[in-house]
Amino acid sequence: MIDAERGVTAASAELARLLRLSPEVELLPIEEYVLPVTFFDATSPVEALIAQAQANRPEIAEVNARFQAACWRTKQETWRPWLPHVQAGATAGGFGGGTGSDFDNDGSRSDVDLIAVWELQNLGIGNVALRREASSESHQQRLALQAVRDRVAAETVTAHADVQSYARQIELAQEAIQSAETSYCLNADRIQEGEGLPIELIQSLRALAEAQADYTAVVANHNRAQYRLMRAVGQKPVADSSEYLSFPSDGDLN
Repeated sequence: MIDAERGVTAASAELARLLRLSPEVELLPIEEYVLPVTFFDATSPVEALIAQAQANRPEIAEVNARFQAACWRTKQETWRPWLPHVQAGATAGGFGGGTGSDFDNDGSRSDVDLIAVWELQNLGIGNVALRREASSESHQQRLALQAVRDRVAAETVTAHADVQSYARQIELAQEAIQSAETSYCLNADRIQEGEGLPIELIQSLRALAEAQADYTAVVANHNRAQYRLMRAVGQKPVADSSEYLSFPSDGDLN
């Protein structure tokens, strides 16, 4: 019990660090027992979750933006030799002349200049190199985007499989608790009637404690899998999560 209290203090300090709270703040759960939370049903189709993940995950949007930028740069380098640099200018003032030092014949003058310059770097060889460089970068970003998509899909499938597995394990753990409780009650009745041995009751009590501990571990793993799946699909946590959470009743715990 003393060691468990030490673990609670360490977990509270770590949670306070993640929440940017004072490390002296002691955080304790409201629930007396570890309860399963349900953000996603175990029967949810994994294809829909993968589509949601690829639409919401920010790293996919980041790499996709880089890929689009690389594609635009490839188009830019392809059309660069054929598109001129255009410059426009306008001047206005007086213009005149005459004989000797007399400038008695003058008037106003305005000019508009339009210049178009085509540029070929190293007789076009430099432009070819720039186009190949941009195309290579575009190909790299395309591969990076596909790699991120594959990783997100793998994370979603793995988390979904964990949710399904732990949901079934919770049912088996509940059945194990019921069997252990039945065995304990039967052995207790036999001892009261003078037919059983105390060691049988002790074994039943140990089996019940192990079944309860296994149930607690499975529920904790199930909750972790739910949070991993929530992160995998890119779902944002909400302040009021009552509409997403599903808790068992007290009768289910008994």
